[in-house]
Amino acid sequence: METCATPPHLAGRYFWSILRRSLTCEPPLITRHTHKLWVLEGQRATLKCRAIGDPEPVIHWVSPDDRIVANSSRTSSFSNGTLDILVTVARDDGAYTCIAINAAGEATATVDLKIIPLPHRGGAGGNAGNNNVNTKNAGNVTNGIYGPIRALLISAQV
Repeated sequence: METCATPPHLAGRYFWSILRRSLTCEPPLITRHTHKLWVLEGQRATLKCRAIGDPEPVIHWVSPDDRIVANSSRTSSFSNGTLDILVTVARDDGAYTCIAINAAGEATATVDLKIIPLPHRGGAGGNAGNNNVNTKNAGNVTNGIYGPIRALLISAQV
């Protein structure tokens, strides 16, 4: 059962035992959240959502395919509003919704997660084993099987 923290003379009492006009509960208000996050495929993605309200809101996450995100071997949802996707895959890409809920109402915010796919080698008739990359200038990778992603990775190693 939920209780209100304010006003002080009603703190700790159950909702059903208090007259509605005595309550000063506040609906959730999302105060901070990740707006857009870009992550390389295979890396961790941390989405954040913070909310205030009375009683303190509970935060849930909804995935781009409209499913509540539950804790699993790949995802962890924390009581502070953080959602960790431990190892991202291409299908994680999309708009996530943070929902803050308490007895007085709910609030939502959207977090756009973009997964940058890594080049995958192999496949029938593909270029498996072909590593040649053409360059225009030193350090400027312009084409080849790794394309701009390889350029990103090379520049990050410098």
